[in-house]
Formats: sequence, structure tokens, C-alpha cells
Amino acid sequence: MTAVTPSVSLTLAWNPPQDYGCLPIMHYILNKDGTDLATQISADLQTYSDDISVGGTIGTTISYKLKAVNSAGDSPYTQDLVVTVGQVPNPPQNLRITSQLSQTEVDVEWDPETAIVGNLVTLGYKVYLDDLSGNEP
Repeated sequence: MTAVTPSVSLTLAWNPPQDYGCLPIMHYILNKDGTDLATQISADLQTYSDDISVGGTIGTTISYKLKAVNSAGDSPYTQDLVVTVGQVPNPPQNLRITSQLSQTEVDVEWDPETAIVGNLVTLGYKVYLDDLSGNEP
């Protein structure tokens, strides 16, 4: 048996600077978690895809920042863009009783969470009965 680590791709996108110092942008440099990536991003591109693994790293934050480079030098970095890997899902919506089978038994339905949040898919649901006593379920 082997563990399978799902692969998730994150795409960053940006607009080129409005003022590039009268010299064309040669390339961009992306910084991830405080380290410049070795690969320079072509000036013709304004996107970068980063494959991140979610296996065992749920809740981990990744910080990105970007700078433009022309023949006069490097621009300052952008502000950090911080991404949290794997967040809790949004709650299901429209919880409803579809039939009452007896005094103590009902069927319930809800609209499932359809959005993917933090690159994770909802795996299941927990249903609690509130006895209206004021105690937590």
C-alpha cells in the first residue's frame, strides 16, 4: 500500500507595471516563501503556475511576491500574496426536512457544497441533532 499525495496547481496572474521606466520589461522574478525562484518569467507572460502538494500540508501558508526587471535594474517587490493550502469547506446550504417518518425519525436533505475551497473537495458531512437543551451537540 502506498500513500497518494494529490497534486494541486495554483496559477498566479498579474498586470504589467504601468510605469516601467521607459525601458522594456526583460523578465519577472517570483519569490516564494522568501526565496527567489531560479526560473525567470518571460516579460511576455503575466501568469505563473505553481504545483503545490496538499498531502500533509493542510493549513500551510505560502507567500508569493513578484518584481519586474529591465536593463536599469529590479523593481521593488509587490506586496506579499499569502495563500493557505486546504481550508475548511463552506457550509452546505438549504437544510430541510423532506419527510417525517415518525415522532422520532425524519429524513433530511441539503444542497451539497459545490465550490472547491482551498483546492480541496468536500469529502463528507457530519449531521448533528440539536435537542434544544442548549447543550452543544
